[in-house]
Amino acid sequence: IVICRLDSYKRVDWLISSFSTTFSTKRLIILGDGPNRSDLEDLVASSIREDQQVDFYGRVDESLKLRLLLEADLLVLPSDKSNEAFGIVQLEAMASGIPALAYDLNNSGMYWVSKLPSLDWTGEPLDLSSFLQKILTNKDLYALACSEARERYHNEFSIPIWRKRLRLFVKAYPQLNLIS
Repeated sequence: IVICRLDSYKRVDWLISSFSTTFSTKRLIILGDGPNRSDLEDLVASSIREDQQVDFYGRVDESLKLRLLLEADLLVLPSDKSNEAFGIVQLEAMASGIPALAYDLNNSGMYWVSKLPSLDWTGEPLDLSSFLQKILTNKDLYALACSEARERYHNEFSIPIWRKRLRLFVKAYPQLNLIS
């Protein structure tokens, strides 16, 4: 699944290309809308195999987004711009035990946020297809990645962790008078 604005810098075209050349991928769910949607639909029509399916849902409400996310095996955020610190959908996926993949870009936290110990993916766009094949055909690796995703969310990004960090920050910098 990919959840994003369908604009050129989101590089859903790269994801579709990787998807179409990966033997183990059968369904790609695309949530979001934008100026590149018709070009992406044309790319899908010209590149996917007969045994594959790509579903464009457009913009959806929160409940449908979460339902479709829970049906997915992986979340991929294929943006090629470093101005993306990280995607909230990464955290939603990880909290649900779904590995999230993002490209490794300078000055971007997206790759770091979802990087898991068991996954040796380089974060390079050209390596996505072979990595998808590897994780989707190795049940033990996939199960470990799901467990690590959930654990990483709870240990690094959950609300209790952020509350604790905020309290420590406020205590360390009382001169900022952040909480009145």
